[in-house]
Amino acid sequence: MRAISLLIGLLAVFSVASAADEKPSIATKISPPRQVSSEASAADEDPPSSATKINPSAADKNPSTSSATKINPRQLFTFDSTADENTASKAAKNSPRPHSTPYFIAPISCPQDCVEYGDSSLTGIIRGNSGAARISTLLQSENAFVPTAPLFEPGSTGETVQACDADNVHQRWYVHEIDDFLKFESATNLGECLGPSSFEGELMCSGELFELVPCHESASEWYPTGGGFYSAECLRIGHSSALMVSDDCTELALSEFEHDVGRRRSAFNVLGNGAAPITRSQMFMLVESNYIEGIVPVPTSAPSSEPSTAHIVKECGESFTNVEVTLADNLFCQDDAGDEAQECAVILDGPEAHLDCQDYLVHQASPASESALNCTTIDPTEVKQECGLNYLAGICLQNGAKVSHCKVEQFPQGIRVIKGGEVMHSKITSNRVGIFANASDMSISNTNVRHNGDIGIEAYSTDIAPMNFALTNLDTSRNGLGRFDDSFHGTGIYIDVAGKCNANFEDITSRYNKGSGMYVSCLGGGDIELNDTTTSNNDDNGIEIVVFSEATIDLEGTITSKYNGGSGMVLFTSEANGEDVALNVKGHVNLDWNDDAGLVVLNSNPSNTTTVGLVVDEGGSLQSCENEYDIQASGDLTWTGDFTCDQDKVEGNAPECVPCPLSPRPPTQSPAPTGTSAPTGSPVISTPAPNAGTAPSQSPTTSFAPTPAPTTSFAPTTSFAPTPAQSQFCGETFTGKFTLNEDLFCRGDDVGDEAQECMIILDGPEAEIDCQDYLVHQASPAADSAVKCTEYASSFTGEFDPTEVKQECGLNYVAGICLKNGAKASHCKVEQFPQGIRVIDEGEAMHSDITSNSIGIFATFSVSISHTNVNNNGFIGVLAHSNETAATLRANVTNSEISRNSLASQSQPSDSLSGAGGISIFSGGKCKVVYDDVTSRYNKRSIGIYTSCGDEADITMNDVTASNNLGTGIYWGSNRATIHLEGNIISSHNGDNGIKVRDFDNANLNVKGNVNLDKNSVGFTAENLESFSSCSVVVEEGGSFQTCGNEEYDIQTSTYIQTNGEGTVSWTGKFICDQTKVDVDATGNAPNCEPCP
Repeated sequence: MRAISLLIGLLAVFSVASAADEKPSIATKISPPRQVSSEASAADEDPPSSATKINPSAADKNPSTSSATKINPRQLFTFDSTADENTASKAAKNSPRPHSTPYFIAPISCPQDCVEYGDSSLTGIIRGNSGAARISTLLQSENAFVPTAPLFEPGSTGETVQACDADNVHQRWYVHEIDDFLKFESATNLGECLGPSSFEGELMCSGELFELVPCHESASEWYPTGGGFYSAECLRIGHSSALMVSDDCTELALSEFEHDVGRRRSAFNVLGNGAAPITRSQMFMLVESNYIEGIVPVPTSAPSSEPSTAHIVKECGESFTNVEVTLADNLFCQDDAGDEAQECAVILDGPEAHLDCQDYLVHQASPASESALNCTTIDPTEVKQECGLNYLAGICLQNGAKVSHCKVEQFPQGIRVIKGGEVMHSKITSNRVGIFANASDMSISNTNVRHNGDIGIEAYSTDIAPMNFALTNLDTSRNGLGRFDDSFHGTGIYIDVAGKCNANFEDITSRYNKGSGMYVSCLGGGDIELNDTTTSNNDDNGIEIVVFSEATIDLEGTITSKYNGGSGMVLFTSEANGEDVALNVKGHVNLDWNDDAGLVVLNSNPSNTTTVGLVVDEGGSLQSCENEYDIQASGDLTWTGDFTCDQDKVEGNAPECVPCPLSPRPPTQSPAPTGTSAPTGSPVISTPAPNAGTAPSQSPTTSFAPTPAPTTSFAPTTSFAPTPAQSQFCGETFTGKFTLNEDLFCRGDDVGDEAQECMIILDGPEAEIDCQDYLVHQASPAADSAVKCTEYASSFTGEFDPTEVKQECGLNYVAGICLKNGAKASHCKVEQFPQGIRVIDEGEAMHSDITSNSIGIFATFSVSISHTNVNNNGFIGVLAHSNETAATLRANVTNSEISRNSLASQSQPSDSLSGAGGISIFSGGKCKVVYDDVTSRYNKRSIGIYTSCGDEADITMNDVTASNNLGTGIYWGSNRATIHLEGNIISSHNGDNGIKVRDFDNANLNVKGNVNLDKNSVGFTAENLESFSSCSVVVEEGGSFQTCGNEEYDIQTSTYIQTNGEGTVSWTGKFICDQTKVDVDATGNAPNCEPCP
């Protein structure tokens, strides 16, 4: 075992440590609460053993301060933990090979812990601007590093430091030495490195503020010294910020030396003779996986005589009380017994009960992918007999139980909460209701509740007891995909309680819902707080608040509710019995561009004894412009502060308006090319220049792609500055690097009969758009206009007629982002286009989310897709096609999910391009295709993954899941195809075949991994269409090929006999199947089955 320590010698670690400190009408579109209007409803690969070395120090240049060992600080050190510390071997290598050996970053003061990157929605380091909301809550005070002030924010949930796990790829980092600096590249997000966060253009050089930044940026550079690391970028702007770990071993932080606060010293002075002694909390080791594997857990207390509380969910229907529970694999529920559906697939009861799903899936068998979405009943008998489902709820939380890191799908209620519960770091999708709380307090954080059939999050109670709701860092968008017929449905967040409620909503996104973004009805009044919420582009209202008793409503941070089909915000109060209602605007509220009103306030108390007071505090703002009505108001109301609106668009008892700013037209000039100045009026965010003579100079980033030309970045337009009708970049072409700092929204040109081809174009191998997780979308008549535009696409090529797109679909752009000639797009969310991303000739999409388009990604030739979700599109997730017979189409799809597409399709299973729903790759000539770590499930339009090549094909699949599709999971149809199956290949529970090979001329299927084709209609089908062609299936030693429990056949072959011969199928190796379910043609070519388990 080896541990590579970034110190001037292993003994120096402990000597320094020991010496250091160890410390319409007004009433239109206002939904009345159900409480008074209707009856209540029922309720990686192992790292090679190499000796890659890391540079421990480049700062100690004064001989008087060097270690007694007199080791050159520019050398690189390897320490063998099996050898005596005094004889640690030393070797040098100035440039470690990129991606050769990943390391674990281990704080010395936390012997069993490592630095971990999760996702922006999970534990660990955040990525890009997705952490802005968290950053705003973690900003430290000016004297944060004075000893009397706390260094770490109490209750912080970042958890960037976790227990070391050799198998956890999120803890692996590639370490690059570039001149004086080190860079730590995430093994799960290649090209992204550890760096301090930026907030509103300012680098955060103190506190628990970290993110992944592009490795070519200088913010990713760390200066090693004495076993610790300093942020090189912070040094350049005068901050001596050292990486450190919290006392409780849960968080990373940047800590300035206390004696430097208030008087900035030069970098070399800080790192040289005048530096304060480095503490144990600021020391880190880089270790390989074999070192991690050798860690022996240290017991936190004496051994207990009681049995262990660690439990694993083994089957559906289990119940656990006050214990820790985990999933070891996906939990799939299938129970056809009885006439009624069971209540819960898993039950957690009690405040100590906690289920950690470890990102595994909890789901159940269903007749079709939309069965749960359209299940409008919660009667157990009807759920079973009419919806075809066996469980009402996926996970039931009772009496304060908790659940985390779960993916829950295919239930009438994804998660049910009774008498208190908490949901954390989860993804709840494709249920009827995502999370349902019945007369219960509820806490939900860091969770996506999207794409459900009815409501995302629902809390309902007829009890007058107070209810408490804490909802933080959530996305509750695009709900309402199923059938419903009244205004209460299709809402992102729906809270309807009879009593008082204390509700806190922080960092919420709820957009593109079929109903409202957020509906909160607390008839008993209470305290309601919204902080940093976005409720835009919903079919109905953005925010609705209903109170019938004394209530205080605080709007803090940034509240954006725009482009809704109803109103931006509605406040309705009645029968308040003389108790006042206060709406306090403490932050910045933007209610522009809604179809009805921006703000509606209706006080319908018949006795006029209740006053609704609306106050814009000093430093706050409320802007409501460009609506049908900017403000509609009725009843006894008072208005205090400045309200920005159009006086001609106010109705009723409304305030005097501060005039709306003029909405500028999009500029006529084009954005400057990469490397030149930005367009007039578009400020450029530039990196502060290094302090010459003090900080280390920025080095070339030779370990990565050549340093690109300076990025032209544009400062975000705040929602309270003049609000443009659309982004100024609509229709522009870029040939260099372009970065979004806000959503890119285009209304397009309503003049003319045809839609434009592309909303934004990137052209050439140096062109790249980094959306920084911002949204790229266009104006549309309805939330599903692009999804339903499917019928105007060519079923064979995926092309759209621009005239039909404009006139029939009501859309002004065919494609959102067009990538030409090798251009790239990263960290983009693309929605509302017939083609979300269009690739012309060649292009690459990375780290993106492509959803609610007709075709997610469309390519006319070669394409590369990585770390990208292409889900919930109307026609096909990914479509790449080429009619070129002389060229080779190359497609690489890695670490991506392409599921639940073909939402608008009613097609029956079909073995053709027009029948594909997840991925369709078609070439008239040769093709070379790689699928690595790909999931394609629940696609409604037949095939999960379709690959067809007219000539020679080389297809590799590694760790692929293609299950639960309407038709075939994996389909190949090619001439002279060589197909490699590696890792785990799972294609089960499909409506037709697990795998189908349609061979025109000699196919070779090599199974090197483990293939599972269970519980399809047919497990494996091979068809030969040409005379004398052959299909060979070879299971190599160590591999397995299992096809069991299929409805019709486990293996089926069909060879078409021609006048001059017949095709053959040969079998070599181990096949696990039911011999009675093997059906071959007259040639009698059949494998010998080993019995199914």
